[in-house]
Amino acid sequence: MKNFKSKAYSLGLLCLVIAAVVIAQGPTSSRLPSHEAGNDIAYVPAFNAWQLQVTGTNSTGTSTLAVASGNVTLADGTNLSPLSTNAPITILDANSETVTPSAIGSACSQGPNQQPSSCTFTASFTYVHGSGSRIVSGTYGLQEAINYAHGGAGGNVIVHSGFPGSVSTITAAAGFVDTQITYNHSGYPINYVWNGSNYVSNPSGSLATVLLLNPITTPTSMMTQTQVAGQQNFAGRKLSYDGVGYATAGTGGTATVRFYLLVGTVPVCDITSAALANSAANYPWKFHADLITATTGATGTLESHCTADLASAVSGTTATSAYYDDNNVATQTVDLTAANTIALQTMFSASVATSRMAQRVQLIKYVN
Repeated sequence: MKNFKSKAYSLGLLCLVIAAVVIAQGPTSSRLPSHEAGNDIAYVPAFNAWQLQVTGTNSTGTSTLAVASGNVTLADGTNLSPLSTNAPITILDANSETVTPSAIGSACSQGPNQQPSSCTFTASFTYVHGSGSRIVSGTYGLQEAINYAHGGAGGNVIVHSGFPGSVSTITAAAGFVDTQITYNHSGYPINYVWNGSNYVSNPSGSLATVLLLNPITTPTSMMTQTQVAGQQNFAGRKLSYDGVGYATAGTGGTATVRFYLLVGTVPVCDITSAALANSAANYPWKFHADLITATTGATGTLESHCTADLASAVSGTTATSAYYDDNNVATQTVDLTAANTIALQTMFSASVATSRMAQRVQLIKYVN
């Protein structure tokens, strides 16, 4: 499995190079490379620069259509078999239409030296097409880039700011948990990750109030989020977690606050504060964690680094105290192939009347 690598400079270079590229329906002449070898990055414009020539004739309804070859060579020399049952294609002629193949002939991926008409695919057609029609990407190269990245063990698909599709084109794409998308939209990048059904913007956040009331003397979950199975199962992948809330120690005593961050059933962070003062009410807190996959698999390991900031009064101008996790091991063993639930838990060291803990914000982001 390839490592995920953060390549911010690649995205910046990409934006400069493609600023003058104009995308229209049909293939474009892209000067961009299709991918960065060894860095798990695929560039969408290059995957929009292909076309296939129709050699046969189909019927309306479910029918088969033949093309001269199912393989193309991109501008940088990359060989691509673009036809796939998850990739919409557009047929260009007097009756242009977009279809998604339901079956692909085995000859469509045998290489560029096939005999004419040896590549066929099946789809549901509204119109009849014949020799001279052209086939191009139905997603402006997006689905082809996703499939290519996934075929190379996953990575990051870069969608440039001039992409003629929309956000719905991205969220409707067929995806894989090992392949994320970076869309440079309106001058800033937005990341999308696969949630098992469609691509969703990353980070994912929650804004609500989860309120726990006394007694809270055993670890109790506040906000939670369940990962897609295997979402963290890539060496070097980093997950960033942020939580915000407030704590009240209550009247008649003092108590420390303890935070745990769980991945599945494994506490990967454990932080204890100093004791809150008697009658300390609504003291703001902020929790942050970085989780990096060290090794993968059912007995994978995560390296965690966590901090918690807790104010000593309600006022925003009051100094806060910073606390660091108490883990004394470099990594924790977690089943990274599972659909793990990420949960921030808390507890007080003692039961104090009217004590309570609230979480207002949860933000989870896959950094690479």
